[in-house]
Amino acid sequence: AFGSARTHRNFVSHLCQATRAHAYVPNYSLTPETRYPVALEECHAAYQEVRKRHPEASIIFTGDSAGGNLCSALTIKLHRESSQLPDALMLMSPWLDLRHNSRSAEQNFNRDSVFERQDLINYSDLYCEDKEDPLVSPLLAEDLSFFPPTLLQAARNELLFPDSKDFAEKLDEAGVDVYFETENNLFHSWQIFPEHIDSARTSIESMGLFAQSIAEDKKKEV
Repeated sequence: AFGSARTHRNFVSHLCQATRAHAYVPNYSLTPETRYPVALEECHAAYQEVRKRHPEASIIFTGDSAGGNLCSALTIKLHRESSQLPDALMLMSPWLDLRHNSRSAEQNFNRDSVFERQDLINYSDLYCEDKEDPLVSPLLAEDLSFFPPTLLQAARNELLFPDSKDFAEKLDEAGVDVYFETENNLFHSWQIFPEHIDSARTSIESMGLFAQSIAEDKKKEV
């Protein structure tokens, strides 16, 4: 519903410095102007183009909130079509279960300073009809064993914390290398404000170390 390459430009700049990498930021279509699967298809096309231009590169999907949803959903979509997967994922406060009765919608709604439960319901209804589809709610995917190494970051008091916690546990149970970092007394997607919040810089530094380790591991495989 909101957010763009422009709103995340400062964050992406800091992330590129921390990861020592280049970034491609797709300006995908937003709700309510478009609905599922438009944004997912646009991200799919963007990834295929980047992979075509850089076939040997280490590619990491990174996204916050609904962007984290798209990163996860795109990974599932690529697996379904037997396409090459990203080398890793970095998800910040991802929204992974769009059902009205999700744990996130039911539990932390009175602790979050940014979103209310009704916000999740409104946004999910604008986005799609079938909220049980794993390409809409990646948390509902039956098999996640194909996922690459994944870093998750979330604040314990934010509305979407249960999504991150449940996804981390599900990935771990599937045998995926998953790293779950949590913060207290922070708000949704705090990482995008590195010039104002010390914890944002710390989180980005952690993402940088994770991304560099993924790149080093890929070099060893060559």
